Amino acid sequence: MYSCPFPLVHVVLQARVQVWHSMHLLTSKIAANCLCGLDSGYQ
Repeated sequence: MYSCPFPLVHVVLQARVQVWHSMHLLTSKIAANCLCGLDSGYQ
């Protein structure tokens, strides 16, 4: 009955992980830039 949903599920999950990973990297870079900017602003 369910012959081929598994590859589709795998592709969807893999795409979600890639999107989450890119967003996480981007927010980490933004946070690092903000912290560096705050540190240099206080000195």
